[in-house]
Amino acid sequence: MGAAAGVFAKLWSPQEIKTRFSDIGKGTIEVEKGSIITQNVDVIIGTSSSQNLKNAILDAAGPVARTAYNAELRKDPQPILISIPSGELPCKKIFLIKWRPTHDEGQLRKSIADFVSNAIKYVIEHGFTSVAFPAIGCGDHQCSTELVITTMVKEMIYQIQTQKVLLLVKIIVQAERQDIYEAFCKEIPAVKPDSVAFVNYQLPETWDRSTRDKLRFTVSNTTHESESSNEGEDENLNIDDEEQTINQQLFIYTIAHDSAFADCELTSNNNDE
Repeated sequence: MGAAAGVFAKLWSPQEIKTRFSDIGKGTIEVEKGSIITQNVDVIIGTSSSQNLKNAILDAAGPVARTAYNAELRKDPQPILISIPSGELPCKKIFLIKWRPTHDEGQLRKSIADFVSNAIKYVIEHGFTSVAFPAIGCGDHQCSTELVITTMVKEMIYQIQTQKVLLLVKIIVQAERQDIYEAFCKEIPAVKPDSVAFVNYQLPETWDRSTRDKLRFTVSNTTHESESSNEGEDENLNIDDEEQTINQQLFIYTIAHDSAFADCELTSNNNDE
């Protein structure tokens, strides 16, 4: 699928979409403003260090989840991970993972990397393929938000690269924290700037434009197995002209693919000369 397969789009305004795509392992990282408890993913992540977050999750999940949580605490008062049923939430499972904030930057960086690493490994070990994280350390703990955001994103990309499984990783930022949301948006493409291409374009005026506040970064699959399995994919792609329904992601992919093809053709012509 190549460089064009990894697509990252942020709707900065109803008028414009800016995309960034990059070959970094396989998987998807998505940043979204909203609530962790409404996420329709396999697993939502909480932390025992945040009483507000933990109680919000348990209250929304209902008595089944809280009973299970209390039972796990009785077994082990200092667990690294507590896995409990989702109860009334749309997710399949709740993981509450041990994490303690600190103002020592070295320890904070390590603790965040361990938190993200442990969470993703637990998700994969349990056979799940999607997970939502809260923006830990960016609220009441008064941590360095720049350090937190940079470390979270880098560790997520590292885990996607090394685990080599299809995985959706979402970062959920509180709706009122526009500053934190924008910082995550800026950090994701900045992790490997030399491997990121940029495509800016306007959607056709006849399209309905989305106003949802969401950023999506798809880390494409570049393994040999994936490339061979996707051969001929375009031949099976049919669009009903009468229906005139066009998917935005397909449009982004097409623009990216055309750009990548043009670059390759230009390089080939230069070499021939």
